[in-house]
Amino acid sequence: MTPDDYYNAKKNIFKYQTQNDILIYGDIFQHCSNEEIEKANATKINILENQFVAPEKIKTQLIGAHNIQNIQVAAAIAKIFNISEEVFLKAVESFQPLPHRLEYVGTYKDIKFYNDSIATANEAVINAIKTLGDVDTIILGGMDRGLDYHPLVNVIRNSAIRNVILLPDTIKRFQDTFAEEHYSQGIFPVKNMREAVEKAYELTAKSRSCLLSPAAASYNSYKNFEERGEDYKKLIAMLQ
Repeated sequence: MTPDDYYNAKKNIFKYQTQNDILIYGDIFQHCSNEEIEKANATKINILENQFVAPEKIKTQLIGAHNIQNIQVAAAIAKIFNISEEVFLKAVESFQPLPHRLEYVGTYKDIKFYNDSIATANEAVINAIKTLGDVDTIILGGMDRGLDYHPLVNVIRNSAIRNVILLPDTIKRFQDTFAEEHYSQGIFPVKNMREAVEKAYELTAKSRSCLLSPAAASYNSYKNFEERGEDYKKLIAMLQ
């Protein structure tokens, strides 16, 4: 699925809303024309123009600007259902981040490890890189779904990431894309997750982060992304 396919699928949802429905939208609809939004029959709420809770009041274990935007969406929904701000903010503060979603695994040998195994698309990986800000090593790859990796490779090329570890089966696709973008240093193909973690320990600078954010599905080697993430976490502890 291309980004355009994704945006068109979302647009197809609100296209059939009625006046009894509510459309809450944010930056994703920068990909829609004003005319498309105006044609929607639903009551419209733009979270980029309306903050339903002051950002300074938000206390959360979730990290990243994209999660703050998600919280604003949830705040809009809470207001629609007459949930008080106090109750809403307590719920946000107590929410435990889900595993495999920018999950902090721990610091081992002065390296911070993060598990973002659920990230199977470019956009999710790009968000993870920008959110952490100190990624030195990234582990990419998995089942080859024919994605265009140029947007992700461009972000990596212009970041402070020094080491790119590649898992099967997308190794050649990534290698070709990096070559097309004139990036050839610091690319390390491996055979499996064990080799990836070993290489991460070998290469990652102290006090910086190693991020598993594959931009690929897991089904070539694992039952699902959860199993992949658990294997990664187990190997981090085992190989330290």
